Amino acid sequence: MSQSELMGVNADVGGVDELFSNPRILVVDDDLTICESLAMILEMEGYLVDKAMCGQEAIELSRFRFYDLAIVDSRLPDIQGEKLLEKLKELAPNMVEIMVTGNQSLDAEAFSSGVGPDAFFVKPMNMDRLLETISELLLKKQND
Repeated sequence: MSQSELMGVNADVGGVDELFSNPRILVVDDDLTICESLAMILEMEGYLVDKAMCGQEAIELSRFRFYDLAIVDSRLPDIQGEKLLEKLKELAPNMVEIMVTGNQSLDAEAFSSGVGPDAFFVKPMNMDRLLETISELLLKKQND
């Protein structure tokens, strides 16, 4: 009998195998190209990835699934990225947060208050640096 059968869980739909797999990341960006490209790269790195095109969709996904990390655009059609990160943090207090933006001036603002995302990237993002940061933040979270 498999581990899934022993636990009474269907591993094909988020069961035991998924519980012991790679971290799950939520990508939130209203630009379909960025959202799809980022998700594809993260999946190639072995992460489990869900995508949302707006804040409300991200909140709904987070109500039903735990995310280790969220990558959120600073400007979404229905909510500012900072507000979305606050709402996601309420649902998953230990979630790692990365904010991305096309506005370089938000970089200083995001960290000036001491409250905000765990990391901040300006578009276009250096993918090697983003992947390195994701790995470092998830390792730090695991060790805390």
